Amino acid sequence: MSNRTTTRSNLLAHLNTTFSINFDSVFTTSYVINYLDYAVRILAVLVHLIYIYFMFRVKKFRSRTYFYMHNVIIVSLVYVFHYACYTGTGGPTFRSLELNLFFCYLSEQIWSILKYMRAFSILLLAFYRLIAVKNINLYKKMNSGLSFILFSILGSLITSLILTFVLKYAFNTTYSVYFCSPGYSDNIKDMIIAFILNIFISNILPTVVNLVAYFKIIAKLKLNRDSLNRNNNKEAASKTNKASNNSRITPNNESSMGTTNVFTTQTSANIISNASNTVKRDLNVKQSRFAKQFILMNLFIVLSNLFSVIVDFLIVLATNPAFYYLDALLWQFRPIARILFLIFQSMIPVLSILFNPEVKFMKIFEKGNFLKRGFLCNSSII
Repeated sequence: MSNRTTTRSNLLAHLNTTFSINFDSVFTTSYVINYLDYAVRILAVLVHLIYIYFMFRVKKFRSRTYFYMHNVIIVSLVYVFHYACYTGTGGPTFRSLELNLFFCYLSEQIWSILKYMRAFSILLLAFYRLIAVKNINLYKKMNSGLSFILFSILGSLITSLILTFVLKYAFNTTYSVYFCSPGYSDNIKDMIIAFILNIFISNILPTVVNLVAYFKIIAKLKLNRDSLNRNNNKEAASKTNKASNNSRITPNNESSMGTTNVFTTQTSANIISNASNTVKRDLNVKQSRFAKQFILMNLFIVLSNLFSVIVDFLIVLATNPAFYYLDALLWQFRPIARILFLIFQSMIPVLSILFNPEVKFMKIFEKGNFLKRGFLCNSSII
């Protein structure tokens, strides 16, 4: 225990001297990047808050079908907000060492929980959209109440808490000098194993599952579209044959009433069939639009996860004394990788707003609507 406390003290002492950002230093490239880094952190928080505003203002966004998407954005908001709580690239710089140690320990757990929550929120959204396409009856049952949705989100939180503390104490890891990030250890073997497991659970697994879910969704939508096209072709051929047969019939006075009833019944059946196909076609179009939104989100999720791995490597593994040469070589790339990660992460709420197939958010910017209503727009209009 004393060795663990000594290690933490050395880390914080190292943090408070060598790795603290001095914003009053001379003008250098790193000086500009550091300010840009923090500006992007604040901007990322604001982008997520705009989504939260629409979440409360837009009526359709308050439906159960968007709860998993809201979960993704809220977890992402807390994640980027945690970044913004650090004004530099080091750790806390309180006067009290005990307060610094406590804050870093707390921040270490928050980072881990949020990483796993971010991964599980993406997985829940992917499964939810896959079920919406593959099993409409199960999808309706899931949306019949809030119990299933809330329990699944609560389950992801509990799982994140369990994984955080099990992996931490299994490999005896602590925090890095940068952002108090989790996964640091003086034992290189334990640190690498913990790093690989964390990366697999929080980055690789959600990326692979998302891609698999997307391809399954696309395949199912293609089958639905082909089925609709075949039904439409059959109906068109049937209507042509019936019209040809009807043109040859000349009903006499005695049978005219019966023939009219037959024609009326057939017409009603055609109307019902056309209406059913129209509903299916509209549903398929909506699902296709959601799939296009999903592929764009997947693209940025993959890029975000990629740079998340790079950031984790640079601020955890590279700070071990055995890898100081990497830290010296790549220290200027740390804020750049973090900036790219935050930009790609912030594109998820942007795509959720601008590429939503049900809500036309761009209407508030058309014909001066934004100048007239702005952020006080009526949610029923959007």
